[in-house]
Amino acid sequence: MSRVLLCYDPWSLARNVHFARALRDGLERHFGSCSLRMVGPGDRPALAADTAIAIARSRDRELRRWLADRLPVVVNPPLLALIGNDKLATARWLAEHELPGPPTTPSWLAHRAFSATDLVVKPRAGHGGHGVRIVPAAAPPRCDLDAWITQAFVQGGERVLRAYVVGSTIAAWTERRAADGVAANLSRGASGHLATPTRESHRLATRVMGLIGPGYYGIDLFEHDDDVVVNEIEDVVGARTLARAGIDVVDLVVQAVAHSAVR
Repeated sequence: MSRVLLCYDPWSLARNVHFARALRDGLERHFGSCSLRMVGPGDRPALAADTAIAIARSRDRELRRWLADRLPVVVNPPLLALIGNDKLATARWLAEHELPGPPTTPSWLAHRAFSATDLVVKPRAGHGGHGVRIVPAAAPPRCDLDAWITQAFVQGGERVLRAYVVGSTIAAWTERRAADGVAANLSRGASGHLATPTRESHRLATRVMGLIGPGYYGIDLFEHDDDVVVNEIEDVVGARTLARAGIDVVDLVVQAVAHSAVR
């Protein structure tokens, strides 16, 4: 049996400690051995000789690369550490692959890039809807730093569809609706439930998944009239909505990792 290493950064572990322990226990039951490690910035975990699989629930891109250079199976791959945690990198990746997404620019360039729409301002590396706000195009923010992005406001953005990718399949879809009309995040009071996507949404999410590859992550979409756009790709994705709906997320992840290990 292969040993599994489950890595969390301190921030992600603090927010997901119960899920982390349940996932560790599930992996241990299946593989016989699983170590749960909290890995801070710049830290590198010791790897036992029989460690073959790492699940990186850490936003540290260099850690992800380090693991991928040493182990045959790493969930999620290094690409997701970039596009799943840097919204400007997400926008550039979408454009590179000709995928639809909200027009996005560093906030310090917003006064040049936008003129005829409301704008959404977000921390470039933000999560959970923290810091997200809507501002009028007539008064775009001017920032000295590159830590904020500005996007064109998308009608329907208060409703987010999420495709949960587990392994090589979309295991479930959820819908979240903003309580404040701005950010559809559970941490900001949004409601969430299982959902059925339109054919266009399913096709777009499947295309994104095909480019990224297998893992455990979320693809967030906005639907507006006949258009669908990719809003964000979530690397260290949560599972509260699925758990409330009675879906055994731990079992889904364990089975997906087991499948990856024997490919």
